[in-house]
Amino acid sequence: MNRPAKLSLAHLPTPIERLHSLSKELQKQIYIKRDDLTGVLVTGNKIRKLEYVLRDARDKGADTVVTCGGLQSNHVRATVVAAKQLGLEAVAVLRGQEPEYFDGNTLFVALLGAQIQYVTDEEYDRMDEVYDALGRKLRLQGLNPYFIPEGASNALGVWGYIEMMEELAAQQREMELRFDSIFVALGSGGTQSGLILGKYLTKSPAQIIGINVYKSTRDFQTFIESLCSEAIKEYQLPVKLTVSDIIYYNDYIGIGYAQSTDEELASYIKHAQEDGIILDPVYTGKAMRGMIDLLLTHPERFGDTILFMHTGGLFGLLPERERLSPLLSKG
Repeated sequence: MNRPAKLSLAHLPTPIERLHSLSKELQKQIYIKRDDLTGVLVTGNKIRKLEYVLRDARDKGADTVVTCGGLQSNHVRATVVAAKQLGLEAVAVLRGQEPEYFDGNTLFVALLGAQIQYVTDEEYDRMDEVYDALGRKLRLQGLNPYFIPEGASNALGVWGYIEMMEELAAQQREMELRFDSIFVALGSGGTQSGLILGKYLTKSPAQIIGINVYKSTRDFQTFIESLCSEAIKEYQLPVKLTVSDIIYYNDYIGIGYAQSTDEELASYIKHAQEDGIILDPVYTGKAMRGMIDLLLTHPERFGDTILFMHTGGLFGLLPERERLSPLLSKG
């Protein structure tokens, strides 16, 4: 096994906490892995991946990093912050129209001085073409760009969550826990791919359950299988992938990616007030709703000791303040 080099950017290990109210409600032992505590501006799951990806960028002599995501992309914000801390310039390709006011993650991307390029949904689906054009432009300016895919979801980036599973194995031994299932938001696919590979490498019995928060038409089965296979080959991992271990659900996207109903927002308020956990409307909120529904409708399928991966996203909650305020005043 060839383990790649990495930087040290995240505050690790992140703690595991029991959700007392939710455990009582579901009659199961529900725990949460607080990867929202990996840092302040680098909070969330993406920084684990970026420790590997940005090390590669630095080793290759890059002076500029380019990445992409939605307007409230946690990955883009974390990439820009980490790049600036490493003395690199950053270019952010954001799906959507330029907002009248910067807010949430996009506020920090702009505040940190990233060059922002806005693209349509159609252009975003052809990101290879966008990256090619940007590459030509940046090189003509004398820069040496390094391109990072959406969510840092490539064979190198998955190492962030291979390593997390190693961290988790040590914590389970220390806490005398054995998780039956691990639930995680599924957006770009890299985090779940790393968890699956880490499951094999640590011999974890836990099921890895993805809750798709992006779009139901994306073939995550093929993507995750391909990404895991690429990492196995690239890094000579002693893993034989079983496709039945790629488990995810498409039923909890709701009205669309990064869109929430009042009912969904009310559920995030409930978790905050009952268990002191802040969820975001793009990733963790929908993943939590999916997990709860699955545990209620199929209580026998996922075991009794459950871990929810909190992948961050606090700043994505801020643009919803106008809709949250009347819901809070009702309480």
